[in-house]
Amino acid sequence: MPERQAAVETVVQAASPLKMGSECVRWLTHSSDRHEQHRVLPSEANEIIYRLFADRICEANAAKPIFEQAGGDAPHLYWYWQKGRSKEEIEASLRLLFDAEPARMDDFLGTYIGEGWEVESGLPVRADLRRETYEAISLLISPNYISANLRSRYGVELDDPQYHQEGTPARITAHQFVFIHQRALAEQQPQPDMEPGSEAPSETNERDF
Repeated sequence: MPERQAAVETVVQAASPLKMGSECVRWLTHSSDRHEQHRVLPSEANEIIYRLFADRICEANAAKPIFEQAGGDAPHLYWYWQKGRSKEEIEASLRLLFDAEPARMDDFLGTYIGEGWEVESGLPVRADLRRETYEAISLLISPNYISANLRSRYGVELDDPQYHQEGTPARITAHQFVFIHQRALAEQQPQPDMEPGSEAPSETNERDF
């Protein structure tokens, strides 16, 4: 087993580009939803693998921000970074960058927007920012900080953000992020006591966003 672990560590440290490294880590670590016959190393080795790969991502980020060099693969790399090291380290790195150049926030958020498919034409179209995507971003950096950044640049129009909006991709994403953020904050507020016999207000499918 020591030889096998040494081989795995060599693969994780050498796999290039980082996207290939993330695929290697995914297959070489073990999780409860995978059959035991597919196990490569003991579960306790997972932390070592995650740390080794996170170290590589952190080092690469020092040369150029991950969201700029990895594009659509950046969300997976950020996940592995926080898994192997810490959210605090990622947030400090991103804040340092966005404090100096606020507009680069648009590029960061853009890496979390995938593609959908238009039913009639079958052509790829920009996907919407969903609640689960908002939650994934929140694992890396405070959504309050992101909202403040977007408001400082897009102004009063984000006082009443519209989920379905026209404009540039960055503007659409700004509206969708703040729209979801406002609802996430509202969910944290204590709900008023219901009068006997009264009905709860109807849901607006906020979780669908």
